[in-house]
Amino acid sequence: MRALVFCLCCLPLFAFALNDGPWLGNYLELETELAYRGQFYRCLALNHYDLHKPASSHFLTGRAALTGENWQAEIEGTFARTHEQRPAFDHLSLIGRYRFLNDMVGDCVSLTPGITFTQAFKHSVHDITSFHHGKVECELHVAVGKERPCEDFWISRWWGVFGLGVADVGSPWLRGELNLEKNCWDLYQLRLFAKTLWGLGHRGLCPEDFDGYGPILHQSIDLGLEFKYRFEMGLTVGLGYAYRIFARNFPARVNRVCLSLEYPFGIAEVASLFPSSIFRSSSQCKPEQRKDCP
Repeated sequence: MRALVFCLCCLPLFAFALNDGPWLGNYLELETELAYRGQFYRCLALNHYDLHKPASSHFLTGRAALTGENWQAEIEGTFARTHEQRPAFDHLSLIGRYRFLNDMVGDCVSLTPGITFTQAFKHSVHDITSFHHGKVECELHVAVGKERPCEDFWISRWWGVFGLGVADVGSPWLRGELNLEKNCWDLYQLRLFAKTLWGLGHRGLCPEDFDGYGPILHQSIDLGLEFKYRFEMGLTVGLGYAYRIFARNFPARVNRVCLSLEYPFGIAEVASLFPSSIFRSSSQCKPEQRKDCP
């Protein structure tokens, strides 16, 4: 079963799920996620009026992240099926994050800055539902948050993200996110969130001559909630919904649903999937040290 989940989660990477929170996974743990996102709207919010232009889009994202002592490296890839992509590989992202502060060991908050590099493609940049500013994008982001613990679990936490990005064309953009979460013994989790994306361009949205959001002055605010359930085997299933309450030069009144599967692998579990593994657990004794091990 573990090998099957691993293959399902990694398939899209070799063929939207970015983890933005300030907390990292367990040491030498490989986090994998497979997520479907459906997006549906009926109009585009232009500068002075709404243009009736219904669309439904479907995205399948695979993610894998490896955690070190205070760092995390992540890769993410997305397939899209939209009016412009039937279907096609939408983008590939590489993410690096480093934790400077950790509230779980006594710091006032957790503070984790990072950087994301994204390679999009011509068909995805020209897709009005796919939200790319250019073919090559770079974003600096910082996440801050704090947990309220109870015994071995956290029971509630808040966290936020601020990002500043730039692409190979157009103007920079700003991204913000605020999250409130509740946790019940690591079985049930509920998250309320607000997300916003602001492009700092100078042009309005023109659907007939659209070549990416880079030069466009666009704005959006989404509100949503997500519920997750964790099975004893370690698999986590999530179901989320978000609605766009404000938009300018962007798709308006968007309904978005998301279904996700997450599974973490310890380094020993990853090694067991391969006939001759190159992985070695940090807890294993070196030959010259075995006489000192209990």
